[in-house]
Amino acid sequence: MKKNILFSVFIGILFLLIIILMFVGKSDSSQQTFTFDDTNFFNQSESQNKKNTSWYNTTKNNSKKDYSIFANELYMHFDLKNSDDLEKKKFYQILIDRNDPYSLFCVKQNIDSLKLKFFLLNAKNNTQIFVDSSDISIIYVLIENLKAQNIKSSFKEIWL
Repeated sequence: MKKNILFSVFIGILFLLIIILMFVGKSDSSQQTFTFDDTNFFNQSESQNKKNTSWYNTTKNNSKKDYSIFANELYMHFDLKNSDDLEKKKFYQILIDRNDPYSLFCVKQNIDSLKLKFFLLNAKNNTQIFVDSSDISIIYVLIENLKAQNIKSSFKEIWL
């Protein structure tokens, strides 16, 4: 008996809520009116087409957006004609025993705390970590910090 009374009270409150929302929605929609003057629209679009005939002009006249599109992958192509003139730079590749998110987080936090420049190269099976540093003692400090967090690591010198 108590379940039936509770159920009927719940249905009644739900019914009243639906009716109130219908009245509120109806009063909001009656205040907003939308009119479309197609003659003015077509006249403006024809005059704009005459002014901006190329895609470059329309892109140039657009306002600057305050956002950027999120990208998961970025592909870049460099055509280096004088590759003999380029200087190779020394990087250190950090090799860790586990490649789980926690280990990568710890490595990233340790590298950030030492204020080193680094980049991650994400492959299908693992993530490679490259550190840009000219001082090898900082790399040894990084390895010791990772050992304190139970992450076995080593490094390899790489010239790019």
